[in-house]
Amino acid sequence: MKTSRIKYFILSLFISGITLLWGGCIKEDRSNCEECLTLKFRYRTAPESRAGTSFPEIDRLSVFVFDGSGIFVFRADDDGIRITDAYSMTLPLKPGSYQFVVWAGLDEHYILPTCIKGETRMEDFILQLERETDNSIPRHPALLYHGYEEVTEFKPLESKTITIGLLRITNTIRVIAHNLPATVNHSISIEDDNGTYYHSAEIAPDDLLTYIPVYSQTRAQASPLIADFNVMRLQNDRAARLKIKDETGTTKYDEALIGKLLSAYPGIDFDYTHDFIIEITFNDAYVPVSIKINGWEIINEESGLG
Repeated sequence: MKTSRIKYFILSLFISGITLLWGGCIKEDRSNCEECLTLKFRYRTAPESRAGTSFPEIDRLSVFVFDGSGIFVFRADDDGIRITDAYSMTLPLKPGSYQFVVWAGLDEHYILPTCIKGETRMEDFILQLERETDNSIPRHPALLYHGYEEVTEFKPLESKTITIGLLRITNTIRVIAHNLPATVNHSISIEDDNGTYYHSAEIAPDDLLTYIPVYSQTRAQASPLIADFNVMRLQNDRAARLKIKDETGTTKYDEALIGKLLSAYPGIDFDYTHDFIIEITFNDAYVPVSIKINGWEIINEESGLG
C-alpha cells in the first residue's frame, strides 16, 4: 500500500512539473520554454520599414494563426494592453509551418467569420465593417491596424521571436465648409466601397458605403460647417467621393476625394498618411473658390459638380 502511495505521489509531482513547464510558455516568462514562438509588434511608419519605431494606439490585439496551408489553427486575444518594446505574445505552438493574421483594435462593429479549427481557410477569413441596411455608417469606425506574417517555419526545440509590422487601416478626415447659405441645413458625407477586407487587408468587393460624420455643432447654426469622419482604407485607385447636400437631399457639391488629395500630395502613400483636414470655401453658386488640404492650397481645376 505504501509503495502505491509513493508511486502516486511521484506521478503527481511529474504531472505538476509538466503543467508548470507548459504554462511558462503561455505567459511572459519564457525561462522554462524549450519551444517558444513569440510575437512582437511595431507600427509601420514608412514604406521601406517593415516595422517602424513607434507603436499603435490600441489596447486590443487579436492574432489568428493558420498553418502553412492556410487552415485555421487558433485565435489568441489580449485586451487592456499597451504595445511597447516590453510587450510580447508567446504562443503555445507545436513545431511546424504557420501564418499569422493580426487585427488590432477590433470592436463589436467589425464583423469576422466564426473560425473552426482545421476547417476555416484563410481565403474565407474576411473582415467587414458593420453597416445599416441602407449601407450607411452612422458611427466612427474604431482605430484599426492590420499585420500579416507569411509562412514561417518553427523547428523543434527552437525559441523564436517574430516582429510583425502593423499598418493603420482607418483614416480621419475633417471637412470645413465655408460660405454655405446660412438659411439652408446642409449635410456632408463621404462615399466609398471600402468596408470589406481579405486576410491580407486588401479591399474586397463591397457595396457603396455612406460615411456619416460627427458635426462640431448643430448644422443649422454652423458657420463654417465642420464635419469629422473616420473612414476605412484609402487608395489611389479608389473612387471615394465627398458630397454636400441641402435639406431637400439635392446634391450641391460632388467631388472625387482621392483626386483632390493627390492634387495636394502627388506622391502620397495612403498606407502611411492617415489624417487630413479639407477646407473648402464656396461662392454663392456652390462653386469652390478655394480648397486647402492640411493647410496647402490646391488649384481648383473643376467647377460645379465634378
